[in-house]
Parts: sequence; C-alpha cells; structure tokens
Amino acid sequence: MNIFENFNKAKQKFGENLARQAIESKIPNQFVYAACKFNVENGTPFNDLYLLFSQWTTYVVSKNTNINVDVLDYNTFWKTIQDYKKQYGEEGKVYDDGTVSITHISSLEQMKKLPIKNLWCIRREKHWNEYQENGARFYLITNNNYSDESNCRYVMVEMYANGEIGYWSTDNELIDAEGSTKRLPPLAEYQKTLGDALQKIQESQRKITENKQYKTKAIT
Repeated sequence: MNIFENFNKAKQKFGENLARQAIESKIPNQFVYAACKFNVENGTPFNDLYLLFSQWTTYVVSKNTNINVDVLDYNTFWKTIQDYKKQYGEEGKVYDDGTVSITHISSLEQMKKLPIKNLWCIRREKHWNEYQENGARFYLITNNNYSDESNCRYVMVEMYANGEIGYWSTDNELIDAEGSTKRLPPLAEYQKTLGDALQKIQESQRKITENKQYKTKAIT
C-alpha cells in the first residue's frame, strides 16, 4: 500500500480532519491509518502515537517487515513493541520518561543487537575491548525530541571515572560545546532537550567517579 492509499484509507474510515491531524503530528505516512484507529478506539493522543510508531520502526520493522499494523488492536501493538525491545538489550534501561530513555550498554553483544544505523567504532570488538581496558562506560540515549532522520536521535555517551564524558552522534561525531560540526547542535543546546534525563546521566557519572575513589582508598 503506497502512502497516499494509506492516507485515503484513513480519511474514508475516520474522516479527513483526523487523518490530517495524524500527518501534522509527524506520524509516518504508512502508519496514518493505524494511528487514527488507535486514536479513535483507544483514545491515545497523536503525540504519544508518534513516539510509539518511532519505536515500532526502530525495534519491530527493523527485524520483521511482515507485521501488518493496520489489523492490530492497540494492546497488541503496544505489547509487540515491548516484546521486540526486550530482544535488543532493553534490560539495561536505567531511565525512561516516555520521551527520553537511557540504556546502559554493558557488552559488545548488546551493542551489536541495537537496531540503529550508526558509525560508532565500539561496534568492533577490537575497539570495544580497548575502551573497556581504559575504563570506559557507555550509555545509549534515545531522544524522541529529534526525528528519525536526525543523527542526534540516538547518542552514545562515553564516561570515565576521572569525570571525562563525551556525547557521540550516530555519525560518530562529538557533540562539542561550540557546535563546530555544522550538523550537530552545541552541547548545551542538546542537553536542554534531555530534561530530567540529564540529571540521570550526571548521577551515573558521579557514581563511576565515587566508585573509583572508593576502590583507590581501599587499596591504599
């Protein structure tokens, strides 16, 4: 079904006004019918559906293109997303407010499972091992304030016990203070979009540092 057929199907079933609301909420065109259906039958706001369909694309479609979301009820749709997320190491999730989530990436296997197109060098065993030997700790930020096409939608945070921290876009480019890479915002601007998730990142950084200091004192 092409995108116009999907829109027309939604318009005929639920009315043009609702179909256009879905489009204006940035629901992907191929999901307009399902979005209108879930809005009418379950009362789920389009803004929430935008986030859910982003997860559907990332976790479900990337692994299985044969599921017809148009025939699912909302509960099955939601459960399917959760089931597929578990396959990608979501057990490492440490924060989720519905818009921004943070997942601790604790192994190379978990890293390789991520259904995200990226250029992070830690996908390769050699580099992963080198970073681990240097004491690096990694967290994946999923930030739904950015679109699927943005290289800031998914950011890998690299932390060290000495307080060093880096935010890496999916193009493996550092989000720096000046915004020197034209495709990336300055770090402060990016951090504003994180909301309370930024506190969780800072808390994780402090724990790494405090744990290192404790171990050092115990040895001495």
